[in-house]
Amino acid sequence: MALKKSDLIKILVDEYGYEKEDLKFDAEGKPYTNAKLQALIDAEKQEAEELEKAKEEAKKPVTRVQAKKSAIADNEKILVMNGLTGALYYKSERTNSAWEFEDFGQQDVMEYSELKIMRNRYPRYFKEGWLIVLDPEVQKEFGLTEMYNHIITPDNADDVFSMNVEELEKFIDALPDGMKSSFVNMAQERVEDRRLDSKTIIDMIENKFNFSFDDNAPKDDIVSTREKVGNGIIIVDKK
Repeated sequence: MALKKSDLIKILVDEYGYEKEDLKFDAEGKPYTNAKLQALIDAEKQEAEELEKAKEEAKKPVTRVQAKKSAIADNEKILVMNGLTGALYYKSERTNSAWEFEDFGQQDVMEYSELKIMRNRYPRYFKEGWLIVLDPEVQKEFGLTEMYNHIITPDNADDVFSMNVEELEKFIDALPDGMKSSFVNMAQERVEDRRLDSKTIIDMIENKFNFSFDDNAPKDDIVSTREKVGNGIIIVDKK
């Protein structure tokens, strides 16, 4: 049964605090109809329901998502490897300990906590493939697993240079930029001692890196570079 206009006004005044005088005319100066008065009541009911719902939600205990804790202890020793054919040097700002690698593939250990600091402050050590983490779990933690499917190591170097020209070109394209110097230097060594003698592959490498194996023409910054990163120092120098 539809309510009378007087009943609608009474509800708005008694239950929602409206002034009776304010319910004579709407914002356009037109007299309130029953439909408009009912619409006001419906809007007030909806607002009240939403407020009550918000209050109920506020009473519920807050569930906070805890950050995933690594299973690797901060003091755990992690095996790492020099990914460059030149020298690699890093000094810890926290402990003043230093790590110096002379040759490609040379290995040492670093605490997991130190590797986390390196990742946060000098991410290029990992993104460029300068320092290779040999622990699969840390590779996963640092998001390196996929990238490490496309790096060159002492263990896979012979397989890499045994690829056909199409496979090798794709492999080079996927290499981290910092490891391309290592690849070129390793290719040079193999050309010099005739372990690499495929003209097709040699031509592809020369064209890709814009240099000649014959006269060892300048290779821009691909083979010989020097760079300083904050207090962590990276040196790539193949003489």
